[in-house]
Amino acid sequence: MKLGLSLLGETEICLDGHLVGTLRSEKARALLFFVAVESDISHRRDALAEMFWPEKPEGFGRNSLKQALATIKKALDDRDSQEPYLLANNQEVYFNAGSPYEVDVLEFENLTSIVALHSHRSADTCEPCAKLLEKAVEIYQDDFLSGFCLPDCQAFDEWAIIKREKYKRMVAEAIRCLISYHEGKENIQKACELADRLVALEPWSERSQRVLMRLLAACGKRSAALKQYHACVQILESELGVSPTPETISLFEQIKQWEFAEGPGKKPSNIIEGEEASLNIVEPRLKPRRQPRRWVMGFAFGSLMVLAGFIYTQWLKDNQGALSTIVENTGNTSPVEAIQGEDAAIQMGAQEKNGPEALIALYEATGGENWNRNDGWLTDTSPCEWYGITCSDNNLVELSLPGNNLDGFIPAEIGSLSTLKVLDLRNNLLSGLFPPEIGSLINLTSLNLVGNVHLHGSLPVEIGNLINLEYLVLGVRDEGSCSISGTLPAELGYLTKLVMLEIHNCLIRGSIPPEIGKMLNLEYLLLPGNQLSGSIPAEIFTLTNLEAIVLYGNQYLSGSLPPEIGQLQNLNSLDISYNNFSGTLPEELGNLPNLRQLGLNENLFKGALPLNLIKLNLRSLHLENTDLCEPADPAFQEWFDIPYDLRRTGILCSENNE
Repeated sequence: MKLGLSLLGETEICLDGHLVGTLRSEKARALLFFVAVESDISHRRDALAEMFWPEKPEGFGRNSLKQALATIKKALDDRDSQEPYLLANNQEVYFNAGSPYEVDVLEFENLTSIVALHSHRSADTCEPCAKLLEKAVEIYQDDFLSGFCLPDCQAFDEWAIIKREKYKRMVAEAIRCLISYHEGKENIQKACELADRLVALEPWSERSQRVLMRLLAACGKRSAALKQYHACVQILESELGVSPTPETISLFEQIKQWEFAEGPGKKPSNIIEGEEASLNIVEPRLKPRRQPRRWVMGFAFGSLMVLAGFIYTQWLKDNQGALSTIVENTGNTSPVEAIQGEDAAIQMGAQEKNGPEALIALYEATGGENWNRNDGWLTDTSPCEWYGITCSDNNLVELSLPGNNLDGFIPAEIGSLSTLKVLDLRNNLLSGLFPPEIGSLINLTSLNLVGNVHLHGSLPVEIGNLINLEYLVLGVRDEGSCSISGTLPAELGYLTKLVMLEIHNCLIRGSIPPEIGKMLNLEYLLLPGNQLSGSIPAEIFTLTNLEAIVLYGNQYLSGSLPPEIGQLQNLNSLDISYNNFSGTLPEELGNLPNLRQLGLNENLFKGALPLNLIKLNLRSLHLENTDLCEPADPAFQEWFDIPYDLRRTGILCSENNE
């Protein structure tokens, strides 16, 4: 049977096209939606229990999760299926990508990704891409998980809000592209139909309203265009308490003077040119669809509060730095004036240079005009619509520009993006010192700068300020090396929420600080290809959530593996190859039930391999270029046939070293 999930609009769960009505539990449905949308990763049971049953005892949450999974499997007839939709073990739950399923959100993302990666001069003129975008827009029936929420699960609702804003921005971008495409083909009526959808998505956008007015006039519908202006005025007044900008008023005056001399279907020559096609509503809407006043007023208030927060921050810095211009320009501006303009500004307030100063600085410092994609940047649109930016409640929460040809340095102004949660600039050409100003982003949960070969300097101690950080990824994973150097600061120990610490192929030297032992949530300790020295601190072996320790290629790491390694019951991968570790292997290695990869090669280990390794179900075992010998025990020799990636020493143990 094929599972179908409709999440863009009213949620539906179907099997072979028939609605599943037996899955009535809201949390079970939410759990299925979450795991399906995030199908590219596995999810730890304890993390899911915390998300859906917060502030409950750990045992209660895990038991409730177990019951919810059972409910889902029963509703989907998934218990005895040869291709189950959900897979789970004692530690993890994940969606089976090999099962027969269809999720509208994933299809929507796939279509837009194909367009983004397609080699064309412009998506506005590419016919194959236009067809894909039309299909994507058709899939988008309404907001993601529209009307669906879990009041007692803040983490789930925050995830849904971020996704909702992201998909709304993506579909708006797709619609604008299609409007430009059809207008270029002189299919004005089709452009008007698409513009109608765009107005419904963002009725507060004067830019979109102007394009709708222009398109209506181009269709010969002067009366409808004028009515749309009055609808725009009413929306701005009732929802934002502001008046139209001069650009909108000027367009209105031009349409009033037009006498249809050029006929329907022709664009009047005296209508303002140069704006993208935007909205169309043949019968102008006097009220925006699905835009409650409370949201808009909360947005305006939030914008002013965050602006005030930035001004205070700059005062602490002696009124110097990136936001001084904002303070000077704000002056005695009233709350109404502060939110008036082309679009309501995101959390930092409106800027003279068409965007928050931190984003302008990033654009200018990294050659924004040469980026692979810079859609919307530094234009009069809301920064929430710019490529690579995701907002939640009109606060910038994600800046994601991976592999986008950013060539330059990370400006100090980046530290002023106080609401940022994700900063993903991986696989670019960034250079210069590692910016200590990143330490100001105290709400950051993910920092990924991997692949920037020329980024250099030490990790600043200010990185310890990122107390909400969950993912820290630096360096180069494949060929080459990065120039980040210095030692690992002890302040890393303040990052108690960190799940992944990954620094690949850099010039980090010195010892691994024992303060890492304070990272009780750490699951991945990945520090390969550096110049680390000394032994593995004993504190590391108290991090019972660890799933991977990867330290290969440091050359100067030494010491032995202590018996305490057996405490890491969740460990899946241990790779300490190409170092100077020595001594014999502890028997406790055989007590790691989840261990699948073990790399010990190119070290000074000696003695017999522990017999109780046969309890492990290893997939990869590398022992070459060590002095470890293989017990002649028949059961042990038979066990050697299990790992499919096996590299032996070929040394059989003698009586002296057994």
